[in-house]
Amino acid sequence: MRILICWAVCCLLISKSTDVIASPEDLKLARILESFQIQECQMLPRHKLTSLGKRLFESTLLSGDNDVSCATCHIEKHGFADGLAMAIGVGGKGEGEERLYDGKGTLVQRNAFTLFDRGQPGYNTFFWDGKVDADESTIYSPFGNYLSPIFRDALSVAAILPLTERDEFLGQLSVFNANEYQEAVGDNLYQRRYELLSKAIRERISETDLGRAFDDVGISPNELELAHIGNALAAFIRDEFSCPDTPWNRFLAGDSEALSNSQKQGAIVFFGKGRCVGCHQPPLFTDLQFHSIGIPQGEFGPNPRKRDIGRANVTNKGEDLNLFKTPSLIAVSRTAPYGHNGIFDSLEEVIVQHVNPLEWYVNNRSEIPSDRLRITKYLDQRSPYLQYIEITENDLQDVLEFLEAL
Repeated sequence: MRILICWAVCCLLISKSTDVIASPEDLKLARILESFQIQECQMLPRHKLTSLGKRLFESTLLSGDNDVSCATCHIEKHGFADGLAMAIGVGGKGEGEERLYDGKGTLVQRNAFTLFDRGQPGYNTFFWDGKVDADESTIYSPFGNYLSPIFRDALSVAAILPLTERDEFLGQLSVFNANEYQEAVGDNLYQRRYELLSKAIRERISETDLGRAFDDVGISPNELELAHIGNALAAFIRDEFSCPDTPWNRFLAGDSEALSNSQKQGAIVFFGKGRCVGCHQPPLFTDLQFHSIGIPQGEFGPNPRKRDIGRANVTNKGEDLNLFKTPSLIAVSRTAPYGHNGIFDSLEEVIVQHVNPLEWYVNNRSEIPSDRLRITKYLDQRSPYLQYIEITENDLQDVLEFLEAL
C-alpha cells in the first residue's frame, strides 16, 4: 500500500507534458508528503450561521463603548492579524498602526493571531497560553465548569472570550461613565461574567437589525446568550478562513509548479535537517503544544513587573514558566511582527532565534536592559527540539521562501 501511495503522489508531480519527469526536489517532496501523510486541505460544508457570524465579526455593538469589533484586530492586509507588536483594544482609533497615534487606546499586551485554519479539525487549543483548550470530552477555559451546553466546540468558546475582557471589548475604566457592559460585569469572575454579559448584550441588541438577524436563523433575541454569538463567530471563521488559496495548498492539490525551486528546497529543509516540523507539524503547522525558544521579556506584559509568564498563567506550574503555544505558520509571511510579544520584526529574526538565540540578545541588548542578568534563565528553558540545528545561509533563505508559500 505504501508503494502505491508513493507512486500516486509522484504521478501528481509529473508535468502535464508526458515527456517531462518530476525533478529530484519533487520526488523528495513526494516522499515527505507520504511520510507525514499530508493531504490537500478540505473545505468543510458551509454552516447556516456563517452570514450571521460575519455581521457579528464586523459589529461594534459587541463592545461596551461601541468602538471595536473583531475586525478591528483581524485585518486582511495583515493576514487577518493587526500588524502591531501588541494589539490596541478599547479606546483606540483606526486600524493597524493608526491605533498607536493618539495614545489613548488600551494595550492588550499580546501579539494578535491570524484566523487562518483556526476552524480546521484538530485545532482545539487557543491563545498564546492555551487558556481555551479541549480534549475529546471537555472544553477547558476561564469559564471553568460553567459552560453552556449550547457551545459547539472550543473555537466557539475562544471566539467570545475577548468580549469578556476589559482591554479588548468591555471598555476603558471610567469611574463616572461606565457603559452598560462594564456595569453589568463589575468585578465578577468569568463564570459569572458569562451570565451577566449575555444579559447586557441581549438587552442592547434585541431590538436592532443585528438582534433580528438571530431571529432569522431560529435564535430568539430574547433568549440570546454568549454561546450563540460564539457559535456564529466560529462558523464564520471556519468557513471564511479555512484552506486559503496559497502556493502550498495548490501544490498539495497537484500543481507541481505552484512552488518555486527555492520553495521546494526550503520545504525539504523544513521537514528535514532544519527540524522545523518537530513543533510545526502539518497540516496546521503547529503541534498545539507549549515551548520556549528563549524569547526575552519585552517592555510590557500581563503579569506583575510587566512580565509574561506564558502557559504558567493557566496551569500555575513552575515548569510552564515562559512557555507559549507553537503558532501556526499558515499565512505567517503576512503577519509580522512575531512572537507572543511581537518582539521580532521579521521571519528571518525568528528563524535565527531558533538556531542562534544569542544573536538577538547581542544585537538588541539596549532594548532589554532589565533582562541582561536573566538571559541564562531564558536559554535554559529552551525546548530540547532546538539543540544543535545546523543549516546554511542558503538553507535559511530557502526556508524563508517556503514560508512565503504557506
